[in-house]
Amino acid sequence: PKNKEDDFFFRISWPTFIEQLEINHSTNPLNNLIKSLIFFNYFEKNDKYQDNVETFLNYHDKNNYWEYCKFLMDILKSNWEKDEENSTYGKFLLPNISEINTLLNNFTIDQKKYKEQYSENKKNYTGLKDKPLMKLDKDFYNVINWNFINNKFYEGLIFDFYKHSNINSKSKFKTFPDFKNFVANEITERFLFRKILKHLLNDKYSKLEFDNDKEDGFPDAYYRKGKYIYIFEIKDAYFPSASIDSYNYERIKESIDQKYN
Repeated sequence: PKNKEDDFFFRISWPTFIEQLEINHSTNPLNNLIKSLIFFNYFEKNDKYQDNVETFLNYHDKNNYWEYCKFLMDILKSNWEKDEENSTYGKFLLPNISEINTLLNNFTIDQKKYKEQYSENKKNYTGLKDKPLMKLDKDFYNVINWNFINNKFYEGLIFDFYKHSNINSKSKFKTFPDFKNFVANEITERFLFRKILKHLLNDKYSKLEFDNDKEDGFPDAYYRKGKYIYIFEIKDAYFPSASIDSYNYERIKESIDQKYN
């Protein structure tokens, strides 16, 4: 590109404010979109959680999940379609998509509240991930970090859904880790992973078995075809930021053993 001035803040300033890992590892919005559709598909089709889906959509003033996705895509699109020669705003500026947009307001940071809640320490920048937009004036918003918008499709969605769908009132989801473990076990593994393997490894001359908690140490999936055996282990867990920030080998190893081994 002829002009890289729009990238200055992203490339030069951000690394001094936030860990390199947080900004240099870009995620694919299409992958996140697919995962979010699977996430919503599960809860919409389950009678136990349909009210929670409705509560979440009402909070954001959306009729269905596609409207929620379209809003996020419109934000990303405002950056993708920016013509460098004709642009009237920088890479971090977002023109107001509509005068009245509840979701836009829900994603906009309140600087005073943020200062009161997060002034002591960064807490893995939870506040910025939760509210990745900053209103500059009546016409423009500042996108704090494009990855934080991208993550709203899935990673951030899991946090937002737990917080704004009233699902946290259910006894089985008293804490967020309870909910995240449910998503990992019921959606990622049983609802998605198993269906994929059943579809791909559909061969009458082979054997496919899954871990149904019948035997300790059994892999998540076991597949045998002829003399060949394939063992699958799937993990869907967040790595604790406290361990990363500790820069302590033993603490990091302990988290790896607990979460993944």
